[in-house]
Amino acid sequence: MSTHRQQLSRLERMFGVVDEIRHANERDDRALAEELNERLRALLAESPERLLKTRELADWRFSAETKRESDALTEASLGELRAAALALGPTPSWH
Repeated sequence: MSTHRQQLSRLERMFGVVDEIRHANERDDRALAEELNERLRALLAESPERLLKTRELADWRFSAETKRESDALTEASLGELRAAALALGPTPSWH
């Protein structure tokens, strides 16, 4: 697999995990959100991309008091991942 396809595949996996985090946060499932953050940290460890919002989300601690901030950070991460993928060349799944 080419480096380009590997990068795109990794970004797609991260996007999926962040989207799952968003849904877990909506359902107030903090345990699942934290578990997904572990998965996101592992994906980021393999990533050469500078994904500052996504890295910030991976270090985030979810709580009822920070739900609004969690939502905003999750949306920022999704936007950052979309932009990074589009810079590489989108696939139909990103439309």
